[in-house]
Amino acid sequence: MDITGQIIQLSVLIGALGVITKVIRKQVSKDNKELREMVRKMDYNNCKRALTTFISDVKRGIEKSDIEWQMNTEIYDHYIGDLEGNSFIKVEWQKIIIERK
Repeated sequence: MDITGQIIQLSVLIGALGVITKVIRKQVSKDNKELREMVRKMDYNNCKRALTTFISDVKRGIEKSDIEWQMNTEIYDHYIGDLEGNSFIKVEWQKIIIERK
């Protein structure tokens, strides 16, 4: 085979590898997006569950330590700020904060 034929074959191979790489990159990106969304939903639900339990305990008169308040304040800030949670949690959180003061 002459050099021209080898160059053509190499060009075809490089082009095919480029197409394969794009397909793989697209699939990985799609999978990463789905995985990030799944993790976000789990995080959202875990925060919501923790805050609901904490708020319910406080409303039932169960004493909470300063550390528990601090931890749940951080969870609340993450839930409202990062996860954009805005439901009954926000209203109930504000009520227990006012009652605490």
